[in-house]
Order: sequence, then structure tokens, then C-alpha cells
Amino acid sequence: MRNRSWVSLAVMLSISTVSAATNSNEVKLQRWQGQMVLPDKQELPFALELFDHGGYLTANAQSPAQGVDVLPVSDLQITELGMRFSLPVLGAQVQTEKAENGCLRGTLHQGIDLPLHICPDGAFEPFRLTDGKHGSNELVKFAGQQSGIFLAGTLSKPKGVKKPPVIVIAQGSGPSDRDGQVGPHRPYQALAEQLVEQGFAVLRFDKRGVRQSNGDYASSTAETFASDLSAAFAFLAQRDDINIERIGVAGHSEGSHVAAIAASRSGFDFVISLSGVGLDGIDAIVLQDGTETLAKGASVEQAKRLQQIAERYYRILLDAPDDTARTTQLKQYLAGLNADDKAIYQQWGAPSYTLNLQNAEADGLYSILASQPAKDWSKVTVPVLLLNGDKDVQVPANENLQALAATLKAAGNSKVRVELMANLNHMFQTTENGSTEEYAQLTESFSPRATKIIVQWYQQQFGNK
Repeated sequence: MRNRSWVSLAVMLSISTVSAATNSNEVKLQRWQGQMVLPDKQELPFALELFDHGGYLTANAQSPAQGVDVLPVSDLQITELGMRFSLPVLGAQVQTEKAENGCLRGTLHQGIDLPLHICPDGAFEPFRLTDGKHGSNELVKFAGQQSGIFLAGTLSKPKGVKKPPVIVIAQGSGPSDRDGQVGPHRPYQALAEQLVEQGFAVLRFDKRGVRQSNGDYASSTAETFASDLSAAFAFLAQRDDINIERIGVAGHSEGSHVAAIAASRSGFDFVISLSGVGLDGIDAIVLQDGTETLAKGASVEQAKRLQQIAERYYRILLDAPDDTARTTQLKQYLAGLNADDKAIYQQWGAPSYTLNLQNAEADGLYSILASQPAKDWSKVTVPVLLLNGDKDVQVPANENLQALAATLKAAGNSKVRVELMANLNHMFQTTENGSTEEYAQLTESFSPRATKIIVQWYQQQFGNK
């Protein structure tokens, strides 16, 4: 989100003119709520969160009815006449004008114009955290490695522990905030609380361009996120209330690869891979397409055919010389499928992020498909814990664990432990199924069994330091 000039809107926002970012960690929050109207006249709730960092604004949109809690906002502009911004993940633009009672009316344009009406739900209020039973929470903000970037997060510290070891959480793919919210669950918050109870400090922060962190999420890649992890390490290394000789990183899903990149360049003392990807990008995603489709009810034959369609789709995406050619060639490819393959693609492929044509030009998708985790894991020399669940249909455990373990062994890293945990899904929830559709329905946010393995492994490596 770029910093834009601000014209005071006392009635609408109740804050004064601002122009530049501040070094203060104080954050104020204002919520806007309303509806967007679909072509069939159905009204869907729409919400906007504005964060004021002492004069620098970031924002996040939400579509609760669709289960979308994090929609990064970019190009935020506010004037006396109204507000406009982009939702890059949706390829949408929002333009509004001041209406009655300090509300805003306008449109959300995503191919078609959808009427939108939102109103402020109170004035800006301080954004505060409550301390947990076993520790304290501190709002933090630190500079990224790129000029003008700052990352906002939460540093949780255990009570009664002087200079505890600290673990930085690297999120999985998608516009994740510090808590990794999935429906009613906040798995990264749950993991942090469990680790704090065991004497660890934990830093988790919003991805760039998400909620309170600034920057452009849509153009970010694994390299970008790795630079932000390195910035987190530099921030922690300057503190005097943690053990700066025991700074580790726990990367979930794509965040596992991001953690490996950062660990090969920064001074992280250990790496924890949670549901980590070990296969090259296309191989990993094609495998995922098959396992996810089967879990959702497809036949074995349908899943295999989708994988064949997907592999060709991804090759076209990677090989195209530019965005325009990429979209054109993919449209031609899909148009040329026979009737049966088109039906399989529409039912099982198009709804997914990686096979949805709207995402064909996304930098993040290209980065995932082009990734070669082995190149970065082979440079990791510190102790590594590889932890996956056997019910994971997004990053199938056996193939990816074997690839990661083989890479580290070939590189000469003997300080590696591999753990395949029974009845845990991609999000480390206890289950007999593993389907992505049940994540929000399960009662568990993050299995304490997995946390116990993390703690035991750390103590075996470093003792209680």
C-alpha cells in the first residue's frame, strides 16, 4: 500500500491531516461495514479495516459471507470527496463518494460494476492486544530490507523467562496475516500461545501488503518474503530481552521454502519446516491438484486427467514470454480441450487458485510454479526439523518429506529430524480426512502434539537455553 496524501475528513474519519510514516508502534483501527450488491440483487456483507500508524494508513478488506478475512488493499486514496482503492488479489477496484451520515457509496469493479455502500463503525480506536495466561504480547513494527517497507506484528514473550529463545513464524501462501486466520481458526496465534507456554518467545507478523504491514502483496514472491524474514531476524538481533543466539524460524507450507531462503542468508540458528514443500514447483502443485481433487470427491480417473491438464497449463504459464502472451496462450489451450476435459477443468480445476485463469498473471503464482526448493535447502547448515501430517492433501507428506530429507542429506546436513505425524492435516489439525473443506469445521486450531515435538526437538538440540 503506497503512502498517499491525506485530506482531513473530520466527519468521516475523525483524524487530522497526515503525510508521513512514524516510528511509533502505536496503531489505531477503524472499521467500515456495509454491503455490495450482486447482479441478482443479493447483498453480501463487505468490510474494510483502516489502520493508522500515527499518520501512515494501511488497510484490509473482508468479505465475511465468502469466508474471506484478508483481502489486501493497495493504491489507497482518501480525499474530501471519498475513498478509492484496489483489491489486487481479486483484480478489482473500488471507488466511492461521500454519502449521507458519513457513509460512502460507490462501486466495486471486477469485470462488472457492483454497487457498494459502507459506513464507519465508530471513530479510530487504539489497537490493543491482551496478554495471554502464560505471557505478554507486544505490538512491534520493524523496517524491511527495501526502502519504505515496514512490517507490523506481535512479539509474544513468556512470563518469568529471562532472554528466552525466539521463533519467527513464516506463513504459507496467500495474503496471510500474523494469525493465519482460516475461518474461525487462528493457527499461528494458537502455535505462538502453545510455544510461549513452553518458554519460547514468538514473533509473527503480517505479510507485506496485508493488514498492518505496508508494501505491495500482489507483486511479492518467495524472495520478497524471505527478505522480510531477514528483516525480522535483524530486528530481533538488536533486542536485549531475548536470547539472540537462539533465533529460529518456523515456516508453514510455502513459508517453509521462504524460511530456507532466509536461513541460507541470515543468521537463523535453527529451522522448523511445517508441511514444507520439497518438490519443485510444478511437481508439487500437480501432486496437490490430484490429492485435493480426490479428497473433494473426484474419481481416480478424473484426478489423473486433471493432473495431466494442469501440468500442461503450468508449463504454458511458465514458458510464455510475458503476461499478455501467457493469458492468450492459456485461453487457447483451454478452448482446445475436448468436452470431457473441459468439464473436468471447470468442476475441479477452475475453482482452485493455481488453475483459475484470473490468476495467470500473478507474480506469486509464477514464483510458486518456478520454485526449486532443493537449491535453497541445500544451503541450510543449521539444525532442521521436518514436520508433516499424514492427512495433508495440499502438500502430500511422503513425497515432500522424502525430497527435503534427501536434499539436506546430500548437502551434508546431519542435524535433521524427520517427523510424519498421524492424523494431522495441512493445518496441523487432528482429522481422519484431510480435506481443505473441513478446515473451518474442525474444533482444533493447531495440535499440541505437533508443538510437543517442536519443543522436544529443540531441547535435544540446544538444551533449555
